Amino acid sequence: MKFSKYKLGELLRVTRGASLPGTGYADEGRHLRLTLANFHEEGGFKDFKSTQGKYFVGAFDNRFLMHKGDLITPLTEQSPGLLGSVAFIPCDGLYIQSQDVGLITCNSEKLNKRFAYYLFLTQSVRKQISARSQQTKIRHTSPDKIVDVEVYLPDLPTQLRIAGVMVCGCHSSESFASFLSPFSVLICSSSSRRYRS
Repeated sequence: MKFSKYKLGELLRVTRGASLPGTGYADEGRHLRLTLANFHEEGGFKDFKSTQGKYFVGAFDNRFLMHKGDLITPLTEQSPGLLGSVAFIPCDGLYIQSQDVGLITCNSEKLNKRFAYYLFLTQSVRKQISARSQQTKIRHTSPDKIVDVEVYLPDLPTQLRIAGVMVCGCHSSESFASFLSPFSVLICSSSSRRYRS
């Protein structure tokens, strides 16, 4: 299998969400503010345990309203290991992208979005995002730092085949990690050498 080297910026864009105020929230409403709590550290979307006080009822730019299938990534590490996680938005018109959340838009001629989901979760990509983050108590990354990450990819038809196998094999969080492991070694073996401790 042939791999080509890219920077993520050659394959996708990452855009920051809206800067929403700290007021204007209610127990009921039409739109929920997307937060870091919506990410599982191992990847995937996590629903709120409670929506009490989480509906934003103020004005916002509709371009930050999320659509089903949008791919997102955290820009702040609220808990250790969160940077590099990714998730798909589960429904249309409910969630507002906040400034701590990046929207990933893939160049569909070069990178399959489902494949990109698994690519972000590889050890190599997550280590690079972590190494490029601001080393403070609560660490932050940015769209510019994410698109500077280096990856090795197969061609688009191969990406589609791999993504299809991954989807069929990952029916639970328990099977996800074990199924991802050989893929991570395969896709990033060249890139990861420089990040090994």
